[in-house]
Amino acid sequence: MAAEDYAKGALIFYQQGLNDNEVIRRNEITIKAALAANQSIDEMSKQLTAIWNTYGMVGEEQLRAASVGAKMAAQTAVDFKDIAEAMQTAAAPAAQMGVEYNELAAIIATVGDVTQQSASTIGNAYKTIFSRFQQLRSEGTDGEVTLSSVSK
Repeated sequence: MAAEDYAKGALIFYQQGLNDNEVIRRNEITIKAALAANQSIDEMSKQLTAIWNTYGMVGEEQLRAASVGAKMAAQTAVDFKDIAEAMQTAAAPAAQMGVEYNELAAIIATVGDVTQQSASTIGNAYKTIFSRFQQLRSEGTDGEVTLSSVSK
């Protein structure tokens, strides 16, 4: 692992105002995840940060989140980096709808395994689906469909 890669990963955590101990802890998780995903530390740190922040994960939850992604990848034909990429895109609207991290990881891994679509396609699809459901729930319409027609 190159020092430059380590520094790029740590930079993202320092930019969040985290202390040295927290940066080291998060970077260690990120390095393990990046190695498991065969992805750059820089990219994995961005993806994990988006997921951790969206779901308000701290401490051991962060390590478990990375472990869940790696486990889903091992059980499906979807790479960990693809799961992380899709989750980075879909996590915010999914969390707003009450979809837990483990559920979203399982959905993405399953859909990716069955359809073999790209991570960006899956992430964007679920971002749209969850956003539209949220809009239906809060406004009664998403611009095309009304809550009454969905209820029927």
